[in-house]
Amino acid sequence: MKIKIISKYEETKAMLRDKVRKGIISVFEKEKGDFQCYFCESPIKGRIRILIDEELEGKCKSYSKYPVGEGCYNQAKLYMYFSGIPFSLN
Repeated sequence: MKIKIISKYEETKAMLRDKVRKGIISVFEKEKGDFQCYFCESPIKGRIRILIDEELEGKCKSYSKYPVGEGCYNQAKLYMYFSGIPFSLN
């Protein structure tokens, strides 16, 4: 019997990609900065997108921020095209 172990990091990446595909996550764009992409772990060159995930636990709202490179962000959005979901890359 095989047990599949998925790390919290992999779960978070999958959740973020899913939210990007569905368009249910806030995105903040930044021109410059020294960031590493959360998806591919490479230094971000060019435009930076910061994914802001809001979670509501009881009466408390928490925010988590994840920097993502433009290429990885667009790659997640392009999945929607193949799924037949209309979207905009802007």
